[in-house]
Amino acid sequence: FKPEMTYAVVGQEEKIVGYRDLKVNLCYTPGSLMPYFEMSYASQIPRKLGYPRPMDVYKMMREKHFVDFLPNRAAFEAQCAKDARRFRPPGVKVHEYRAPAPQPRAVDATLVPTTGTRLDAKTATSTPMATYEIYECAYDTPGWVEYSRRLQLFLLWYIEGATFVDEDDAQWRFLLLFEKRPLAAPTAADPYICAGYVTCYEFFAWPDLTRPRISQFLIMPPYQAQGHGGRFYDHLVALFRADRRVCDFTVEEPNESFHVMRLRHDARCLAPLLRERQLGPEVLS
Repeated sequence: FKPEMTYAVVGQEEKIVGYRDLKVNLCYTPGSLMPYFEMSYASQIPRKLGYPRPMDVYKMMREKHFVDFLPNRAAFEAQCAKDARRFRPPGVKVHEYRAPAPQPRAVDATLVPTTGTRLDAKTATSTPMATYEIYECAYDTPGWVEYSRRLQLFLLWYIEGATFVDEDDAQWRFLLLFEKRPLAAPTAADPYICAGYVTCYEFFAWPDLTRPRISQFLIMPPYQAQGHGGRFYDHLVALFRADRRVCDFTVEEPNESFHVMRLRHDARCLAPLLRERQLGPEVLS
């Protein structure tokens, strides 16, 4: 999938100059997010034609990463296979749910048919269901800092004005969403695919309360517009409501799509309370 913005890496004009037919791929293993960079082009444009020196794309990408790139595609494919066998999300699992596997895509032959499949009216083909799991991490969760350093570059591609969080600040809370995809082989471990990421900062509220602020909220492009953002948000709200220390919570500079999603889910959350207290329509005016 393609980035929505690139200025944080390649500059405000979002252009890479000095090449003909340039192609840049930044690949990540689906679970551990180990990066692999590859670049190809037909030729470099000679400087005698008045063009500036070709930009060092590898250097620009490398400066935003805190880990080394995998050396070649063979190493990347080997790491993908290793992920499928061994990778497990960091942190503590706090929630799971069932939902259709990412669409649109062809039915994956490695997926195990389940009783939860549904029939698409247009294509008359079964849509496989998947399990999604939410994990919570803190700054001192084993393995979290290393994983966060690989994950946070996605924020620059998809969140306007995103910045990296302070790794040593204990007030940060992190939640991760993973798709758990079953394999056909009964003895194989189910591989995990990173599907979303949320950061929250807990501010102090007098006298001994907290006021969490949702800072960054990202659903990976293959999982967008499929209800996962709403489920992720609902779980956050449930966490906040269950914590007696939380007096309220806010969102840092939400974009329009998040704002609309939040309004819908807040209204859905409040509707049972309105019925329970027998409040009339005038309350909403």
